[in-house]
Amino acid sequence: MKILFLDDNPNRRNKFKTNAIGCHVDFATTAQQCLELLQISIQENQKYDLVCLDHDLGGPESENNPIQDPQNNGMFVVERLTTPYYYNVYKDTSIIIHSLNHKGASNMYERLRTVHYKEVHRIIMAWARFAKTDDGGYRFAEINSDIDPKELSIAN
Repeated sequence: MKILFLDDNPNRRNKFKTNAIGCHVDFATTAQQCLELLQISIQENQKYDLVCLDHDLGGPESENNPIQDPQNNGMFVVERLTTPYYYNVYKDTSIIIHSLNHKGASNMYERLRTVHYKEVHRIIMAWARFAKTDDGGYRFAEINSDIDPKELSIAN
């Protein structure tokens, strides 16, 4: 299973890496890195089986950083995923939105569902453990989420 995981939090990336046993995982910490990896996957005809997206990238909003860069968040990636170029390749790919930013994550989810992405899920935290299925695909064996892991399966 090939996974793209977008998150700027090193603890979440490490936790995900620890639990993604037997999977190839590419990590991106910025929206631009994520889009570059998606582009490379298309050029090499090696698309991702699962794309995990965080909304807030680059640290929390604060007095010194009141507005996050609008081109460095998960919604920026989602907007690109809804263009015909990406949609035609990734429309059947499982996408997980794992942001703690409820409003941002909800907007990302709704935007992807609006253009009919087949399998879009919203989870609370960004970690999952995968297990191989009898048919050679993968399923989530364990996930910290607000959805039933049995509902999630990913064909190989």
